[in-house]
Amino acid sequence: MLDVLQESKLYFTARLKDCQRTPHLHTEQIKVLSEYLKIIAASTSADDYRQKLGQMVTMFPVARAELVDKYFNFMRLYEKLGIPDKLKAAKDRYDTACSAKNHGDLVNLMGTAQVNAAQVEASGNQKLNHAVTLIQCVVAYMTEIDAEKNDRLGGILGAYTELLKLDPTFTWASYEKTPYSYVVFFDKERMARLGEVFNKVRQ
Repeated sequence: MLDVLQESKLYFTARLKDCQRTPHLHTEQIKVLSEYLKIIAASTSADDYRQKLGQMVTMFPVARAELVDKYFNFMRLYEKLGIPDKLKAAKDRYDTACSAKNHGDLVNLMGTAQVNAAQVEASGNQKLNHAVTLIQCVVAYMTEIDAEKNDRLGGILGAYTELLKLDPTFTWASYEKTPYSYVVFFDKERMARLGEVFNKVRQ
């Protein structure tokens, strides 16, 4: 039967080896797992091991490291993709994980952070939805007969107004940049023509 020291060594060694396969994704976990292995190597018995662990016996450092790595990786991803709302949401979660001092913090603070982050993400999704609607409304306006154009004009102005509430910096040129470029389904020439119509009717 394995003793506590041997069981712990096998566990942390396996976890560390797994993390080291992709070290850039597991920076904090590698640090923490290595620290546990150092304590194991310096321990002479199970009791000595428990004493040297101190508060680390709760495995809180491992739990926090997992979340810190997770949300740091999300931050890096959304920064590369150019999605500011999701980047902010990931950073809020990352900062909260970094500030946690115990398991209670991870549960309570992360719970609040998850709610706040979800609201930020929802706002980002709404912006993209309104951006799609705006394109569709401009297309519809261009294809309607004159008698129906006023109805379509209302749709354009409505979608544009909602977009400005969520993103005061929005212009038609925003479609050339992320995250708005992800919802564009026309080529550049077609978008330029739609933009001319939009800029004319919104004045």
